[in-house]
Amino acid sequence: IGSFTWGTGLWGLADWAAINEAGSSVPIVTSWTGLVATIDHADSEYAGSGYASTWGAIGALPTGLFGNAEPQDNWTSHYTGYLRITDPGDYNFGVLYDDGFFLRIWGANGSMVEISSDFLSPRDRLGFAKDLSLDTGLYRFELGAYDRLEVGAVNLAWLQNGRWVTVPTEHLVTDPVPIPTPGTVSLLLAAIGALAMVRMKGKRG
Repeated sequence: IGSFTWGTGLWGLADWAAINEAGSSVPIVTSWTGLVATIDHADSEYAGSGYASTWGAIGALPTGLFGNAEPQDNWTSHYTGYLRITDPGDYNFGVLYDDGFFLRIWGANGSMVEISSDFLSPRDRLGFAKDLSLDTGLYRFELGAYDRLEVGAVNLAWLQNGRWVTVPTEHLVTDPVPIPTPGTVSLLLAAIGALAMVRMKGKRG
């Protein structure tokens, strides 16, 4: 890496793991942890790039994470929670990413499926090669993404009538609570969403 003119920084999933693993010694400039209503975040460069006309509008990173610092580069994001399926059937999930990501979904008996894109990949949306046959219930997921330079984005969507649509808030749950009946929906509101962590790595040369 040192021989490249781009210098040091995030280059792939190995760097994502080194930053987000417990007890990491990688210097972190700033971080944010909290609940998000949807997994739909991009840096300021996405908003000003014109990519929204191709990929759709994406929400901003958490307020205050970067302060007034520009550009918003060398950051990772980590989302965990449960996908809430209320109607059994075939589903497909896809991630819009720049520069890389992984998405893991767990089913019965600890089975797991995963899609990912490593290294500095061109902006794209990647879904599973085959639909997932899901029963009613909660499915644990983990999504990690990273951006090195320039535009950075991460968006979790599912296929609805042949179109990618951002997974809505009511289908993201932070805790494995039972699917509520209509009369108890309000009790779940505080648990809806996904836990997100965003970190900006120290930048050198």
